[in-house]
Amino acid sequence: MLKKSMQLVALLIISSYCFTACDSEESHEHKHDGGHQHDEHMGHDDTEDTCEGLTVDMYMDGVTKEAGDYTVSLTASPTPIDAGNSNLTVSLTATDVARISDISAVKITAWMPAHEHGPTPQEQTELELSMENNSLVFEDVDLFMPGCWKIDIELTTGENKDIASFIFSLEG
Repeated sequence: MLKKSMQLVALLIISSYCFTACDSEESHEHKHDGGHQHDEHMGHDDTEDTCEGLTVDMYMDGVTKEAGDYTVSLTASPTPIDAGNSNLTVSLTATDVARISDISAVKITAWMPAHEHGPTPQEQTELELSMENNSLVFEDVDLFMPGCWKIDIELTTGENKDIASFIFSLEG
């Protein structure tokens, strides 16, 4: 009887570990190179629960967010934005107080909050805007898997940094 009780306790501990090893309900294969590969569960829709607690933005070309005295517009190619490599065009407009020429750098950072990882490299920085149309293109942003992605656009003006955060639930 004691042996069966010990086996049951061991099984419960192992089961508990398997269900709490990662923040999501997905199974995982961890690679030794620091990568993170996720397998899909049959019948599991990764877009249902991975954005829990976050306000998901509905993607449309030119979706906008405020970042301090600036409005940031985001457009993906291919469109609509989806898991995989995307070219992301960031367009900026300024309020009466701010000037686009005051921006010294624009950085984009992609991150999966539920999984606590992003692509490699996780961020790209551009130091020059096209003054012709106040926009720039971040090429080959690797949104490599379905799920909830947070894309931060950080604008640097002098000592100030303002961030526009976009949250998308991407499908495969």
